[in-house]
This record gives sequence, structure tokens and C-alpha cells, in this order.
Amino acid sequence: MRRLARFTMAQIEIYTTRYCPYCLSAKALLTRKGVTFTEIDVTGDWEGRRKMVERAKGHYTVPQIFIGTTHVGGSDELHELDHAGKLDPLLAAAEGQTGMTSQGSTFNVALVQLRSGLTPASNLDMACKLIAEAKAAGADYVQTPEMTNILALKRELLFAAIVPEEQDPSLATFRELARRLAIHLHVGSLALKISPDKAANRSFLIDPSGDIVARYDKIHMFDVDLAGGESYRESRNYRPGEIAVVTDLPWGRLGLSICYDLRFPALYRALAEAGSSFIAIPAAFTKQTGEAHWHVLMRARAIENGCFVFAAAQGGRHENGRDTFGHSLIVDPWGRILAEGETEPGIVMAKIDPAEVAKARARIPSLQHGRRFELVQPIAEPAPLHAAGGER
Repeated sequence: MRRLARFTMAQIEIYTTRYCPYCLSAKALLTRKGVTFTEIDVTGDWEGRRKMVERAKGHYTVPQIFIGTTHVGGSDELHELDHAGKLDPLLAAAEGQTGMTSQGSTFNVALVQLRSGLTPASNLDMACKLIAEAKAAGADYVQTPEMTNILALKRELLFAAIVPEEQDPSLATFRELARRLAIHLHVGSLALKISPDKAANRSFLIDPSGDIVARYDKIHMFDVDLAGGESYRESRNYRPGEIAVVTDLPWGRLGLSICYDLRFPALYRALAEAGSSFIAIPAAFTKQTGEAHWHVLMRARAIENGCFVFAAAQGGRHENGRDTFGHSLIVDPWGRILAEGETEPGIVMAKIDPAEVAKARARIPSLQHGRRFELVQPIAEPAPLHAAGGER
């Protein structure tokens, strides 16, 4: 079962079930409008369904849509409001209740490229220096790469250096830094101890008050054998996450992911269908796979979902001997690369116009056109072919 966590202040709520075409149609319309909304999946959730029916005054079909204090009804009613020109004012009023900045405003994104070593304190110092530089250059949202606090392959070195989340000095410092600089600080990931023998590869979004507004544990573990004897078994040290996460920035909704997640497009379609305009993919891509796939996969995730992609990266030869690809990327919803790093530590910046999301999705409305389908298993033996006109 797919689980999607949402951290949002939005006043727009839609009750749905899986595989419901009317729900998909309603969500697609709200996504095209560029608003943030909360999806409440009541598939198999009888208590959730009961609350929906109570709120909807007896209506039990899905979707049921609430905009602010207004019960809109279902998908047909939502589209009728749109055709009558009444939907936009209703959405604007609801979004205004959140106290969030309009999606129409631009903002500056900065990606911090690092070359993390085996000492968390040294990595923290470099990250803080570059984050402060990004703020001085006008950044509103700053993202660091995967494994910001340590990049260690050997198990004994990793577990000797990491601690649980509540004891981690890097996280505490980043929270204070976000508050002091008044920025949205996205820590791409930290290695954190969650049991004596397992760690979490965990991402954090910290708001300008220094509060953690979202956490995400990397779902897909990098267990691969590459050419030349290069081999990785992330699952030996890390416990995979199980929950996809979206959260709200003042300029729109952000979907969270980490590195190897990039190769699983269903995750990004789920994030986009949940209203994400921006996708975060902080990474520590290997040099070998980065040279082959980094740019094409990043651009593909942006294009197929009509989203901006923000991907801060590790780059260069690390203290443990590993080579990472670097090339931090900011990609627009049409697949254009707006900014790119090289391999050295530093910052990469671009101005983001959220209106580009709606433009790209209007040109290619693939989110609206997505259809559920069944896969038919192949028959045991091929059917015999007959010549046109019957047997001869």
C-alpha cells in the first residue's frame, strides 16, 4: 500500500480512494490551478469514510472536496465551478487563509555542493559556510546534498560517528542557522542512528523559524554492483523508509526524495499527483553512474511530471576514496537546465518562477491524462496465425 505523508497548512481538502478516475480528474484540475491541497485517502479506512460522510452531510461517494469552509461536492461540481468562472476566486480565498505567499511570486533556490568526509564536525563547518554564502547571494530556499554530515562506507567508521536524531549536533546547528538566516533550509540527508545496527538516511526541511516541518527517510536502498568492482550495499547499514512525503513551501508544494529514489518514476508521479510543483533529489551519485545517467534522469523526472527539480550533489574524490559525480542541477518543468555545478564544493543558484509549472502542464497535460490499466499475462502458447481471408 502506498503511503503519502503531507505536511501542509492548506485549506483545500479532497477525500479520495485509489483507482478512482473522478478523484484523479479533480486532483488534476487542482494541480493545474497551482494550489496546495490535502488529499485524504479513505481506501479501506472506514473511520475516515465516516468522517467524510459526516462532513459532506450524507454524501458517501468520492471525491468529496472542501475549499475553505465550502463543501464543493464531487469532481463534476468542481469542474462546473471552473466552467462558470467561480473556482478561481474560491481557491484564492482559501489559499489566502493559510498566510502563505502566492505561487505567482518568484524565489531564489541555492544548492550547496559538498565533498563530505569522515568527520561530521568538519562537514558541518563547510556546509554552514556555503549556506551563509547562499543567503548572502539572496537565496530563499537552500538545499544540501545526501549524506551532508558524513560519507562513510565502512560500517565501523559510520556507527562510531553517528548518533540518534535528538542528539545530532549537525541538525541542531542547521535549525539555528535556518532561524538566524531566515531561510527554508533543506538538509538533503543526515546519517542518523536508529538502532544499534541500523541507521536512517533522513532528509529534513527546516523553516525560517528553525522548526522541522518535514522528515523523509530514503525509500530505495542502493544495493548495486558496478563495473570495475565498484559495489554498494546500502541496506546493510540503513533501514529503508516506507512513506513518501510532500510538504508546503510559501511558493508551492515540495516532494521529497533522495538519490537512488531517482530511478523509480512511480514515486515522482505520486508526488506530482499529490500537488508537488517542486521535486527535491539531493544525492551522492557515483561518478560512474552519474556520467551515464544523471542528466537524463533528472530531466526526465522534471519533464514527465511538469515539476522543477532541485538536486544538490556530492562531488569529487572523498576521504574514503569514493568518487561522486557532482553537477548539482536545477531543472525547470520543460526539462531545461537552469543551473549546474561542476565537481568542486560551492553553490549553484537560480531564480524560480512557479508559474512555469502550470505552463508546462497546460502544454503537455500528462498528469490529467494518466489512466489506470490492467496487465494481461502472456498466454502459455502463441495463437496460430491465419492468412487473411481464412484458412487455405
